[in-house]
Amino acid sequence: MKNFLGQVLAVLVAFTIIGSVGGLFVAIGVAVGGGSDGIKDKSLLKLNMSLPIVDKPISNDVGEAVREIAKGNEPPEGITLRTVLDSIEYAATDDRIAGIYLTGNAGGGMRTGWANFAEVRRALIEFKASGKKIYAYNENYGERDYYLASVADNLYLNKFGFMELNGFAADMMFFKKAFEKYGVNAQVTRVGKYKSAVEPYLLDKMSDANREQITTLLNDLMTAFIDGVVESRGLTAEELNQIAQEKGVLMSDAAVEAKLFDAARDYDEVLDELREVTGTEPGKKIENVLGFGKYHAAIADKIKKSSKEKIAVVYAEGTIVDGESKKNVGGRTVARLLRKAREDKDVKAVVLRVNSPGGSAQASELILREVRLTKAEKPIVVSMGSLAASGGYWISAYADEIIAEPNTITGSIGVFGLFFNFGELMTEHGVTTDVAATHNYAATGSAYRAMSQEELDFMQDIIDFIYEGFLDRVSEGRNLPREQVAEIAQGRVWSGARAKELGLVDQLGGLEDALAAAAKRAELEAYQIEQFQKEMTPMENLMEKMGMNTMVQTESRAETDLRRMISEAEALLKTYNDPRGVYARLPYELEID
Repeated sequence: MKNFLGQVLAVLVAFTIIGSVGGLFVAIGVAVGGGSDGIKDKSLLKLNMSLPIVDKPISNDVGEAVREIAKGNEPPEGITLRTVLDSIEYAATDDRIAGIYLTGNAGGGMRTGWANFAEVRRALIEFKASGKKIYAYNENYGERDYYLASVADNLYLNKFGFMELNGFAADMMFFKKAFEKYGVNAQVTRVGKYKSAVEPYLLDKMSDANREQITTLLNDLMTAFIDGVVESRGLTAEELNQIAQEKGVLMSDAAVEAKLFDAARDYDEVLDELREVTGTEPGKKIENVLGFGKYHAAIADKIKKSSKEKIAVVYAEGTIVDGESKKNVGGRTVARLLRKAREDKDVKAVVLRVNSPGGSAQASELILREVRLTKAEKPIVVSMGSLAASGGYWISAYADEIIAEPNTITGSIGVFGLFFNFGELMTEHGVTTDVAATHNYAATGSAYRAMSQEELDFMQDIIDFIYEGFLDRVSEGRNLPREQVAEIAQGRVWSGARAKELGLVDQLGGLEDALAAAAKRAELEAYQIEQFQKEMTPMENLMEKMGMNTMVQTESRAETDLRRMISEAEALLKTYNDPRGVYARLPYELEID
């Protein structure tokens, strides 16, 4: 115990020193900079597309974050959407900013969702209206980073590079045979023709109904992608679809000939152009390139509104789980944050930002209750991110207004029960169990044995009750006939564009549009944006940071993909913590590229 306390004390002292040194670096940077905030004339804003743009503020190690920002880089876990949008808007009228440079590939495990890219894309288009240019360069491009980079005035790829434009596909993993091999049994109860969240545990391939809904969804998302590229590059949808269908991958010369890019250039040639933009002498290092994190930190006081009246932004990002938030959406935590915003007299409206596949039905209901209580006192608008499905839609249904991107994945109005047992595995290894109980259903859901048909029927009654309640909430919250809700529910997922046609969404747009809608409903001309989030205790923050791996590791793509798959499978299983085993969740873990 003595050694442990000594180690904790040492870590605390180290954090203090790191934070102090980081602060010293910032002070030195300001002292030698071109202005009071260290931003030089003819500076270039750099957005690294390989870093995730996330919704809610990130709690990073203070010392590490400060050091990275002082270098002009982004914090190590990514950057928030709010930071990016504020920075782009301010940079448009900041005489010191000469333009924006986009680089980096948006693939990999941690990446920006399509909806966040759609909103950043609109902000970049508005930035171009100022007359300032956007430059983009990568060795190679996939659809995700090209979707954002296609807004650039000068769009380049490497002379030996390629452009992957082969359409969207969704990969799913199925565990049926693995479960059979290892003696794991999954029993399910569900409602809805399309509520296929349980398919990976029962089948070895997609059902026809599931394939139908996924194909429709992919076509909608591809349409949103093509519409954006058509707008920016002056191509036709027919030309892009032909490339995707017949080519799939274009080498640099062919990609330029197809007008997907302005030119193929080597990196040193791109740097020469950026030197001209920034006024840097030929052959010299470009010093005045700023990451969005550093720039936002420098302008934060200038963009802060002086109004006392506020719009609160509450984030529901991740799987909805019972209890408190950690890296997911804890029902109690988000409900408490909504209650805090409701009781704050200076908060005149609330925006609930939802980026969730759903999860625990009980936790979703806790959040929805606070949404309804908030609505009774002040406007509440839901902004849907890349994903707001099932339980994510449940918590949104009663908002005054729901705003989603065309490429948001939403709907999935359905419920299922999932129960694992390991009886066969235990028997195979010589482990037996027995039970004594006072009543018939006392041992229902035991992990030691399969449930009887009578027990499954009992659980199905619970699922049916919750599903009917889900339909009631959507019908009442959205002011739709119940029969219509029942028809479009069935556990089916929809794109944001199609959800608007069905009446599940009011308006297409992003977080900025939701804030504008909330301000209009609250009759606010000026307001501050206050982000409500869970505050970690010093010990929670310390323990989380002690567990973070900040070392850079080099591994093959296969190793990276395998590590990510194992991590995601482990994280997924941890989210199945509803006390009744009942979930309103997206039918699958979609990997769309």
